[in-house]
This record gives sequence, C-alpha cells and structure tokens, in this order.
Amino acid sequence: MPPSRREDLIDAAERVFRREGFRSPSVDRVIQEAGVSRMTLYNHFKGKDDLAVAAVRRSSERAIERLAEHLGRAGTLGLFDLLRDAVDDAAFQGCLFQRAADEIDDVCAPARRVVTRHRRAMVALIAETLANEGFPAEVLGELAEDLLTVYDGALVRAQIEGGCPEHDEAPADAAGRARLLAERLLSAAGSPIDR
Repeated sequence: MPPSRREDLIDAAERVFRREGFRSPSVDRVIQEAGVSRMTLYNHFKGKDDLAVAAVRRSSERAIERLAEHLGRAGTLGLFDLLRDAVDDAAFQGCLFQRAADEIDDVCAPARRVVTRHRRAMVALIAETLANEGFPAEVLGELAEDLLTVYDGALVRAQIEGGCPEHDEAPADAAGRARLLAERLLSAAGSPIDR
C-alpha cells in the first residue's frame, strides 16, 4: 500500500528539519519537499509546530527501535557502534533531537517534550541492557545516564569537528574515543563482562 500524504509530509518535515533546523524553514519549504499542496498540509496538520512534533516523534520511534535491536545483539557498547555508523555516514547532518532541543526555546513545547521522552527511552534501554549483562541494580540508572552523556558529547564533537573533505580534514574519531571512555566507565562499575 502506498504511503499516505500525511506520511509523505512527516517524512518531508523530518528531512527538512534535519537538514535546515527547526527555526528557519517555513511550512512552504516542507510543502515543496513533500510535493503536496498547502491544502493537503492543512488537512493533516495545524501548522509547523504540529509537523515538528510528528517529525521528532517519527524519528524517535525509528531510533529507539534501531537502538533496541542493536543493543539486543551487540550489548551496551553497541551504542557506540551505532554512533560511529551515524557520524561516519556521508549524509550525517547532526542529531535531530539535539537540534530540536537547541532551536525550540520553549521547554514545554510539544516537540521538546517528545525529545525528553526520547532521551528517557534511551536511558531505559541502556539500563535494561546493562541489567541483562549482569550489572547490579543499584548502578543501572546512574551508569546508563553516564553512558548517554558520553554518547551525547561524542555526537556533538563529531558534529563540530566533522572535517571537510574539500580541505583534506579528517573528522575527529569522537565515536572511538567515546567507546574507550564507556569501556572505562563499565570497568569502573565492576563490569560483569570482565569477570
């Protein structure tokens, strides 16, 4: 079954917001990207804010599904393999969630609340993976938060120091450094993997 116009609009909004941010592009930019009429957009969404919520929610659903699958196969350190795959991709344009948190000023805005729920879901998945690996219950929450902080820092660093192929600049190995730091955190927490 072909995707609906609503789905086309969400996909287009996700691409536009990822590429251009949340502040500058207009609804017209999303309409153009989706190849639909203004009436079609307003039949499905009230405006740009609703589109932002739908785009961030869709991106979160996909990211959490991918993260759960990957952590289930690769374990906690698989978080940093996913990070490496993302930042090494030539199409990498930064993190949609960090961009939303940075550019949507109102912390109570619906799209910002989706970002917050996304982050909580990431912490929960990391903690669940740590539990499955045998880490004690008393360290799960804090250790999961620490690992997400390392991940976030590496993501920002990769975005800032992404390198420029036109000037022979190599991107920083932020994901590799983050993985090493994560290994140290796990070891300091008494990693059952090392026993």
